[in-house]
Amino acid sequence: MRSYIPDLFNYDDITQLHNRLSSMAPRLAEDLSAVLNYSQLLKVYRALLTEGVSLRDIVTIATVLVASSAVTKDHILLAADVRLALRRSITHPFVRKQELTVYTLNNELENLLTNLVNQAQQGGKVMLDSVPVDPNMLNQFQSTMPQVKEQMKAAGKDPVLLVPPQLRPLLARYARLFAPGLHVLSYNEVPDELELKIMGALM
Repeated sequence: MRSYIPDLFNYDDITQLHNRLSSMAPRLAEDLSAVLNYSQLLKVYRALLTEGVSLRDIVTIATVLVASSAVTKDHILLAADVRLALRRSITHPFVRKQELTVYTLNNELENLLTNLVNQAQQGGKVMLDSVPVDPNMLNQFQSTMPQVKEQMKAAGKDPVLLVPPQLRPLLARYARLFAPGLHVLSYNEVPDELELKIMGALM
C-alpha cells in the first residue's frame, strides 16, 4: 500500500483507492460512490492523512463513511467517525505495556473552549477546526503546546494531548501549527482496555 502525502492526494489517488476497494468489496464500493462524491471524499481522506491516519484499511473506512454519511456530509465529522473505528491502530504507536501517558486540558481551559465551540455552532455553520479563538488564547497555545511536547519527550513519552471529542479538531489544528509532533486524541478514541496515565494539564 503506497504512502500518500496529504496535500498531493488527488482524484487519481481516490480512483486507485476505490479500485482496490472494488476488488475486495464491490457492493460497498458502489454504496460509497452513491453517497459521497469525489470532492467530499477528498476532504475526508486529506483530513485523515494530515494527521497520519493510514488509508490502508479502506474497507473499514468505507463502511463507516457509508453509514455516517446518512447523518452528515461534514468532512470533519466523517473523519472523526473513521478515527473512532480505527482507534486501536491510531493509539497503538503511543501505548507502552497497555498504558497511555497523556496531557489533558485544565478544567478552566476546557470549559472556555467548549463554550466557544457551542456558541460558534449555535451562531451558524462553523467547521469544528475553524472556530474563532481569541488572539490571547492563540498566543497561549503557541507557548504552552510546545512546552507540553518537550516535557513529554524529556520524560521519554510520546507527546499526546487528550481532549473532549468536540474540541479535538480545533486543538489538533493548533498542535500542527504550534507543536508539530504533539498528537491530539479524543477521549472516545482511547480503547477501553488501556490504562490512562495523566502527566499534567495544558493551561
